[in-house]
Amino acid sequence: MKAHAAVLLLLVGPLLAACTGNAGVRTDTGPGAGDTVIAVPDTGGMLGDRLRRSLSQRGWSLLRYDPEALERSRDYARLAAQARYRLTLTARRIGNCGSEMPSYIYNTALIANENGHVALALTGADCLDSVAARFESELARRRITPPETAAAE
Repeated sequence: MKAHAAVLLLLVGPLLAACTGNAGVRTDTGPGAGDTVIAVPDTGGMLGDRLRRSLSQRGWSLLRYDPEALERSRDYARLAAQARYRLTLTARRIGNCGSEMPSYIYNTALIANENGHVALALTGADCLDSVAARFESELARRRITPPETAAAE
C-alpha cells in the first residue's frame, strides 16, 4: 500500500504543485523574449535534456530555472514576465529498455504562465525515445508552437 501511495505522489504531486504557481528563476540564461520563451527546469537528467532539445528544435527560446529555488522564493511574477510557458518535470529512471536505452517513470506539464492553464500534461513510464516521441506528438497535436516572428516571415 505504501508503494502505491509513493508512486501516486511521484506522479501527481508535481502536477498539482505546478498548478499553484511557478517555481526559482535563474536569470543567467539571458533576457526572455516573451511569447517565444518557455521556462524549463534545469533538472531531469537525460529525459530533461531530451525534452529541452525538443522544444528548442521547434523554435522556442529556453529560460532555465531551478524548481527548488523557485518554490522557496515564490518569485512567480518574474518567471511569468519572462516566459509564456513553464515546463515542469519529475522523472526517475526505473531501468533500461531492450537496447540499453534508459526507461523512466515521469510526470511533465506545460503550464501557461499568464493564467496557470495546463496546456499539456503527460504521465507514465516508458523508454526515453518513446517518452520524447509522445511529448513531441502532443506538442504538434495541440499546436503548441512559438508565434511567428517578423524575421521568419
